Amino acid sequence: FSWTEARVNEELERVITEAFDTLVDTYESNNVRNLRTAAYVVGIGRIVDAYDQAGNWP
Repeated sequence: FSWTEARVNEELERVITEAFDTLVDTYESNNVRNLRTAAYVVGIGRIVDAYDQAGNWP
């Protein structure tokens, strides 16, 4: 399929904005030290969810 440059830019902005909003929400709700730590929390949470959904979590 073929997207226009405008469509690509719109989708990219949507994905980046959603990721940033998730990061800031995690930062504020978990009282972590900085955004880098919040990014680790988000990433590890996604890994835990994947293991849980696959049934590989002890």
